[in-house]
Amino acid sequence: MITGASQADGAVLIIDALEGVRDQTRRHGYLLHLLGVKQVAVVVNKMDRVDFSAARFKEISDEISAHLIRPRRHAGGGDPDSARDGDGVAERTPRISLVRRADRVEALDALEPARPLEALALRLPVQAIYKFDDRRIVAAASSSGQLAAGDEIVIMPRARLQKSGASRAGR
Repeated sequence: MITGASQADGAVLIIDALEGVRDQTRRHGYLLHLLGVKQVAVVVNKMDRVDFSAARFKEISDEISAHLIRPRRHAGGGDPDSARDGDGVAERTPRISLVRRADRVEALDALEPARPLEALALRLPVQAIYKFDDRRIVAAASSSGQLAAGDEIVIMPRARLQKSGASRAGR
């Protein structure tokens, strides 16, 4: 779970309707938070095992929403489905219509794709600092954002203002 989530822009957290929210569900939600996954689509699966009970769905939905909001996650309450018979997976069906917000495909389509690295704030992790007489040359590789020759940058932690150099090796 950690390997997959570490590179994910969004996640689908699937909860068994009969078992409900368990410790592992909470741990997965917390791990998503730690890994910085900001979009979580919650699906309450196996609704056929609880006779498509709106009360059971609401109970699970309220519990997971409270848990995911605490670490600043927005779950939207979740969406029910029954994958065994396809109820709510790719389309809404009459059996699931009492508690249905969206089918699983719509829930996935609602996730927003990540912005490209160039559209994010500039981050230049420093790799090395070379000292020549009174001069300092800072070697860094851009991990996000864009930088052009002549742009002003602030070097932390001292917050010194510098002009970027003419060289743009790498990204």
